[in-house]
Amino acid sequence: MKIKFYIKKRIKEIFIIFIFTFLILLTIEILARLLIKYLKGDSKIGISERNVYLYYQPYIMWGKDLDRLANDFYKKESFKILIIGGSTAEGLKNDIIKKVFLESSLDIKKIDIINIASGGFNIRQEVISAVLISEKVIPDLILVLDGANDIAHSFRQEVKVGTPFIDQTYRIILEKPFFAPIVFILQNSQLYNGLLRFLARKNFSQKEAIVKVDKAVELYLQTRNFLNYYSKGRKIPIIFMLQPYVGFSNLPENQIAKNIYLFSDYVMKYGFEKIASAPSQDICFIDGNYEIKMKNLYLDFTDNVHLRVIGYEYISSLFVTAYKNCYRN
Repeated sequence: MKIKFYIKKRIKEIFIIFIFTFLILLTIEILARLLIKYLKGDSKIGISERNVYLYYQPYIMWGKDLDRLANDFYKKESFKILIIGGSTAEGLKNDIIKKVFLESSLDIKKIDIINIASGGFNIRQEVISAVLISEKVIPDLILVLDGANDIAHSFRQEVKVGTPFIDQTYRIILEKPFFAPIVFILQNSQLYNGLLRFLARKNFSQKEAIVKVDKAVELYLQTRNFLNYYSKGRKIPIIFMLQPYVGFSNLPENQIAKNIYLFSDYVMKYGFEKIASAPSQDICFIDGNYEIKMKNLYLDFTDNVHLRVIGYEYISSLFVTAYKNCYRN
């Protein structure tokens, strides 16, 4: 009985302290408003500005520590290659691209790689990353390997074209922080995510997806042009590669990888082909799917866009050839 009485007493005391603190803060707030009213009249100091500058906009950045990477490469005397893109570009190992470049006929003795690609990035995020890091470290060459995220993320029902695919997650966390623990739990639930994917595939509309992909490709090409002009203005050679996509392969070895996202294959190929056919006379551009389509080239895909060593060696060789043709001839 004494323990129960003690607990009730403590709870009552805590409750009284809470109420008392709340009333004090409320009183101070009222006094502050009265004082401002008296001194400034109808002025709403800070309120309008607060509402303007804290208005949510799509969250655009995550990933690597660009300042640290820039500092690591700032003073190195070497041929610096900057790689940007999504997860496929992130998987491009330094030793593979170094080996291919050094073994080429190019007169390059030492290479350092700065890979700032990050899984999930779209081209807008790539541009921001490239601009931020090239203000500190001017690379000798920029390699862009992308395209898939801008297409695949665009036709997700909950994604607005041009925004990152996890934009809704950041919106909830920033606007409704009390829901953050629930969001975290759901993000790590295979049951929940499996159900979402099942429903997304069940409700998938090819017609609606094509409309969104058209918008996404238009935005992609506009942003690509901006990055190209920016690089030319800084006198930095830049090569754009539309990344390989397993959907263009007819080889039985790639069938397992191809089946993973078979439901969206037509829409993905539509987006890739639209980017590949866009005018690119002022751009050093590589269609990473050309030889897959024309020569039925074998690349070792792990899923629809990710590759193993064979694929990355092929990508590296295409970059070397393009560098020779675009900037060394």
